[in-house]
Amino acid sequence: GELSRAVSHARSHPGVPLLLAVQSVAQYVGVSFYLALIQGFGGVAAVCVTSCRKVVTIALSFAAFSKPFTVRYVPTGLLVVSGIVLSVLAKQPQKAYARE
Repeated sequence: GELSRAVSHARSHPGVPLLLAVQSVAQYVGVSFYLALIQGFGGVAAVCVTSCRKVVTIALSFAAFSKPFTVRYVPTGLLVVSGIVLSVLAKQPQKAYARE
């Protein structure tokens, strides 16, 4: 029952369809790059890039939006970094060791 309200809202605000189109194209390009990354370098590299992107996003958030730095951010940051490291290590293929 909300489709008619959404259509009338889009008609009354002419920028909405343009924003939806731009967002759709941006998402398509992002997914295409991610799949190309997987195809070219493998899943582990893609997960590493995605994890690093998340860390950079958080760091830029701190830089762009000033927040008071508290001591609580240190252990939380260490937990995030250790989670990323464990995620990357878990996705690496296990090496088979030959017994002599």
